[in-house]
Amino acid sequence: MSKFEPELGQYGFSNTEWQEHEVPKLAIAALRALADEIERVEWNRTQEDFSAPTNNSGSHFKTDKFEMNAYCWCGGDAHPKGCPPNFKWRDVVINWYKYLGRGTSSNTELSPQLINTMLEDCLDSVQKLDTLTDLLATDFANTVQPSDASTDPKTVIDKETNSNKEKD
Repeated sequence: MSKFEPELGQYGFSNTEWQEHEVPKLAIAALRALADEIERVEWNRTQEDFSAPTNNSGSHFKTDKFEMNAYCWCGGDAHPKGCPPNFKWRDVVINWYKYLGRGTSSNTELSPQLINTMLEDCLDSVQKLDTLTDLLATDFANTVQPSDASTDPKTVIDKETNSNKEKD
């Protein structure tokens, strides 16, 4: 892996410090796949569009395994000790300039094996959020019981089948 060299704009204007190593294309692809999964799961959880932090969206995403932050435009005002890393998992820190894939650097060399482990661990933590959403929805559906008083005066609850039927 080669030593990272920032582009001119990054060198002159970046609010996030760059790291020592250039990030391989495989790691960038893995982080894009992770971002896609974050967006899918966030849609399932909130039914609202969510733009992953890789897109210079200003968004943040954190699980118990990793955190991902969009490029910070604060100029150092909001973070006196330095802007947060764009991606952090275990001891791995990855930063980019404005969006993932541009001026992307890491504090460690990223082997294909490490990238695979990182992606699997991060995807599992995101997918657990989706599973939790499914479990909560299922649990809610199982606890909601039809009431004896229907809101539709033409419909009553059939006590034997516990279902609605038309009044005679």
